[in-house]
Amino acid sequence: AGLGGRGGPFRLWDGNPVHQVDQAAKDEISEAARAEGRRQAQAAHKVRLHEIEDMTEDDWEAYRELLDHVRPHVGALRGALEHAADRGRERAWIRRRPDGELDETRLVDGAAGDRLVFKRRGTPDADVAGGSGGGDGGARRLRRLLFLMDVSGSMYRFQMRDGRLTRMLEAAMLVMESLHGLEERYEYAIRGHSGGADAVPFVDWGVAPANRGARLQVLQRMVAHSQFCPSGDRTIEATRRACRDARARADGDPDGDGAPPRPLVVALSDANFSRYGTDPRWWADALGEGGVDAHAVMVGSLGGEARVVADALPRGRGHVCLGADELPVVFKRILEQARVGGDDGV
Repeated sequence: AGLGGRGGPFRLWDGNPVHQVDQAAKDEISEAARAEGRRQAQAAHKVRLHEIEDMTEDDWEAYRELLDHVRPHVGALRGALEHAADRGRERAWIRRRPDGELDETRLVDGAAGDRLVFKRRGTPDADVAGGSGGGDGGARRLRRLLFLMDVSGSMYRFQMRDGRLTRMLEAAMLVMESLHGLEERYEYAIRGHSGGADAVPFVDWGVAPANRGARLQVLQRMVAHSQFCPSGDRTIEATRRACRDARARADGDPDGDGAPPRPLVVALSDANFSRYGTDPRWWADALGEGGVDAHAVMVGSLGGEARVVADALPRGRGHVCLGADELPVVFKRILEQARVGGDDGV
């Protein structure tokens, strides 16, 4: 599966059939050979990352080809996100009101004689514009979204078999294109997991790629990592870390009023669990981290393994997506289940 045989330093698909080397055969490789393979892979990876900074016309053509596949769905997903954001504004709590429902957080102020101890639901911006809103009720908290992409070696290795790497790239593109311009309501991050890492940073919190050139580089770095990373699986560790980091990001928000909206974590995987002895129930536990809406999307499968994994996950949290046209449907369903944008997600 590696360039140069079973101990090859990295993957290189040239269009010919791909054969997966038996794990027992790989275990026979000496530690010295493994170390040399890692060294060559790291060196080649650095060269590729440098090349990504100088995009060619062929690179742009590849991006446009991916964009053509998701463009019809970007508008629909973006519309759902915008609608959710509007709904979130309409249902926000307006505090420091002279009437409405008693605000339990201002009981002490009421005892001291303050009359603005009530709250009601409404549109903060409209209320402030009308001159009747309070000073601390108009701030809206960002909804945090973390997308965990599978950039393991098997994504690159089996791309020619079922197009799983392309589906992962299309998912990332769909996210970046749909959320572009919605920074006042959403903050998102994209990271990857593989046999060599559980949190590869592709898009950090608060620094979404500003244009399609930057978004193209995100996709290219994903492919490069998948090609040069060591084999293995860290899906469980990556999911646990993603859930905890997303929750910490939301809890650390100093702005806004009331509890922060529950962050959403979407973890993509090619469900290559049996090869590494990974029990799907471990993933179910990781997705159950408190204070987070977490979903798993299988974008590849060997035989029926993806369905087996999905069936072992909490009801409604596992999604199988083996066709490009299924991606937008799955993502929209996840957003609806997590009630992204409204304070129902708190």
